[in-house]
Amino acid sequence: MRELRKVTKAVKEYEKLLTEDPQNAKTYQKEYRNDVEILVAVIQTYLNTTAEILQTWCEISVEVFDMPTNNLFQRIKRTIHMTIVNHYLNRLSLEMSKAGKLQTALTKIQTRFMQYQYFCPN
Repeated sequence: MRELRKVTKAVKEYEKLLTEDPQNAKTYQKEYRNDVEILVAVIQTYLNTTAEILQTWCEISVEVFDMPTNNLFQRIKRTIHMTIVNHYLNRLSLEMSKAGKLQTALTKIQTRFMQYQYFCPN
């Protein structure tokens, strides 16, 4: 989650740079483009790792769903376990959604720096 916050902050800074100081962005576009490529790699790694964790929680969810419910105590135990599993599934889904949005924003930023490279050479 911290990684996501740091990348979010960096994306906002790059968006701010592109809107408020385009001349600086044009001048140092190669350096900024390299930084953006690193951020894209970080987001991709984050998505891959989170997807693996989500898969694990999905498997746990199936196991919990198959728990017996013959008596009241088993039903209570199953309900508690399902609440915990659903919490993690929701949290991971939300994080992956945010990471996907950041990935889209980084793609747009990357495209803008590529345009600067071809249309505004130094």
